[in-house]
Amino acid sequence: MSLTLNFRVVGLYLDFPNLSLTDVEPTSTVKKIMKQFKDTRGFTYESEKTNSGKEIVTSMTYNYSASSQRPDNSSGDPPLGPRTLAIIIGDDVDVSRVWQYYRGAKVMISGQEVDIEFPTFGQPSFTDLSLNEGNSLPADIPIISYSLTWRLVTIDKLPEQRGLNLRSALRRAVAARQP
Repeated sequence: MSLTLNFRVVGLYLDFPNLSLTDVEPTSTVKKIMKQFKDTRGFTYESEKTNSGKEIVTSMTYNYSASSQRPDNSSGDPPLGPRTLAIIIGDDVDVSRVWQYYRGAKVMISGQEVDIEFPTFGQPSFTDLSLNEGNSLPADIPIISYSLTWRLVTIDKLPEQRGLNLRSALRRAVAARQP
């Protein structure tokens, strides 16, 4: 089976419209779909399991080249070369940066192309969620293509969390000095 996908990573100037992917279908997980083009087209990603066992994306890299397509919502041409964005999670930081992804489809409604986002509650691991989960479109609305968009978001920690993190960092620093 072949699937048409519009894939974007905000911040990396990565925009792959109308990718034709084989060996995947709408019920394939986001991870399986991403594996289809990992290490190709100048794109790669890394992932790891958290302490709770949930696999998360930790970094993405894209080598923007002269043949890259500039995203239509960017201004100007970005400089050529590789870009990497990575998460920041830890007890000793005031903010966390984590990857979020959005799934959806481009559909035809009354002769107009419309982008529809599939709802996701929370942020399930990309290893568990299928591309079309949450699709509640009526069967008579044709899907032109699916979409997958990743963005790195910053989460400001609560003041009480910051204090705990500072105390934790001080305890670790003191413990490191102990003989």
